[in-house]
Amino acid sequence: MRICVAIVAISWLTVTAGGASHAANQLESKLVADARDGKLDEFTLLEASLIASGCNDREELKSIRVRFERTLSKLRNRSVPRRLGPTRLLEIMHQTWLTGRFQESCNDLRVTLASGEYNCVTSTALYLCLARHWKLNCHAMSRTKHVFAATNTGQVVETTRQSGAAAADPRLACRKISHVQLLGKLFYNRGIVAFHKQQFRTAAQLFQVSRDMDADDPLAKQNLLATYNAKAMQLCDTGRHEQATKAIGKGLLVAPDHRPLQANDLYIRYCWAVKLARLKKFSQAVRVIQQARIPNNESYRGRVLLVLYRDWAQHEFQENRWQTARQVVRASRRHLGSHQQQRAMERAAINAAAQHFRNRGEQGKATKLLQMIEADPKPGKQRKHL
Repeated sequence: MRICVAIVAISWLTVTAGGASHAANQLESKLVADARDGKLDEFTLLEASLIASGCNDREELKSIRVRFERTLSKLRNRSVPRRLGPTRLLEIMHQTWLTGRFQESCNDLRVTLASGEYNCVTSTALYLCLARHWKLNCHAMSRTKHVFAATNTGQVVETTRQSGAAAADPRLACRKISHVQLLGKLFYNRGIVAFHKQQFRTAAQLFQVSRDMDADDPLAKQNLLATYNAKAMQLCDTGRHEQATKAIGKGLLVAPDHRPLQANDLYIRYCWAVKLARLKKFSQAVRVIQQARIPNNESYRGRVLLVLYRDWAQHEFQENRWQTARQVVRASRRHLGSHQQQRAMERAAINAAAQHFRNRGEQGKATKLLQMIEADPKPGKQRKHL
């Protein structure tokens, strides 16, 4: 049975603006390299947030930065104080930039700056940019499916609300996150969008970046595993079983004991083995199942191997390759042990082959095969004819 690994959607699910592919985005690659040590050296938070939102054009990046700085200059000309409190700064942000509506799907800071629509990630990123400009000591906070800002003195700033009042009980478990960890949320949301578009390669890259930027976020890991699983099942459904097992393998490198991935590894290998068995490639089919990542021969894997060995031995008997058939039986004993089910498999293979010969009028061969069953000793005794 195939196992579904659910994608963990979050409340700030988003649609990202178009552009070049993830792999071709040089700005993004440079940002990821810059953030590897947990802090930003080559980019400002504004630039980094724009790139993490999907901006991959240097001219566009420069143009947005110039417009942003022009707006700041206008505010200074309006005699806005050089020092602002957190609440007043929030009011200015909503009056100047966040003039649209809260939209859970607005995860692109470019859209926020152009249209005034926002979500918790873009509003928090923008607030921290403004806080730095006005020399206000603030940082981002995170709890499950939500981010917001707070001052170093502990004042909570709910950036999606002009009043700044917390949208939920502030006592709920939350943690302080760095600028780089906040950027990880932008990559994470883009990964969600790519996943739902079945762009699994891109989704996996984005979730991995998110995980690298915020290793303490369990959702990034969960959705990375879900992406590898979904990609594997898509490949399996189109008959590309070897590639499917490789996708599962990538997920198991992240979480070796992840039971749904282990189960689907076995499911994919079963489908692959069935395909190989139909092509009479029994040896390869057995190897495919033996390499499954659940080492328990008494489990489903063991039962699949019993069927494969049975069909393999039967095929060799029917093709008059009796010595090869005996080798198959010996191999099944080595791998599965000589227990009741394994002996039943041997008898089933011989009976089926004998019936094949009877149908062809070759009674002598059928009788000779059936004599193998009659000579089968009781459990625990050594068989002499094999």
